[in-house]
Amino acid sequence: MCMVSFVTLLRWAGVSVVIGSVVFLIVPFLTPGLYQLSPEERVSYVLANRSVVVTQNTLLAAAGIAVAVGFALWSLHAKDHVNGVLNWSAAIVLVLSAIALAVFFFQTTKDPESYYLAEAISPVGTSYFVLASLAFALYGLLFIQAGTGNWLGYLSIVAGVLMLVALLSIGGKDLPPQPFFLVSLTAGIVFLINAPGGA
Repeated sequence: MCMVSFVTLLRWAGVSVVIGSVVFLIVPFLTPGLYQLSPEERVSYVLANRSVVVTQNTLLAAAGIAVAVGFALWSLHAKDHVNGVLNWSAAIVLVLSAIALAVFFFQTTKDPESYYLAEAISPVGTSYFVLASLAFALYGLLFIQAGTGNWLGYLSIVAGVLMLVALLSIGGKDLPPQPFFLVSLTAGIVFLINAPGGA
């Protein structure tokens, strides 16, 4: 019964992370060319296509939460094989980053001028990047501890460091999160492969 439970947790973790990551990677194509426009043109575009933007940002927020839930399920699956404090800290930090991301998308949907015309990203947006970078690094350590794959652990740590370095160097306003969801997609695929009966 316990084994079945753990297998189910790992499989659902993989499904949630993969679906969330894929959605986050493809949904921005709903507004192609948006970031080639000037800030003022972006605001006009968003206001003229509000229903599309609302749909897009809602899906992106949901995708971020799905990824966080998937990683939390992995934490539950791996709880007997990793440091408990580190494990639950990583899960909490990642869930908080997903909440910050959802709030950020809500803010930009409600008031596009506050994002597109601002010189810097909002504190909520900055919080997302800081929390997400920390979560990547923590999960990297956990992957190594759990034997999920040293390469995946180091990839996750590097992703977290690069996210923080990019935030500090170019600012979150110009930092697309999509490349980092490629890392979460990779982790989700590994979860599915490692689940007994997986690929």
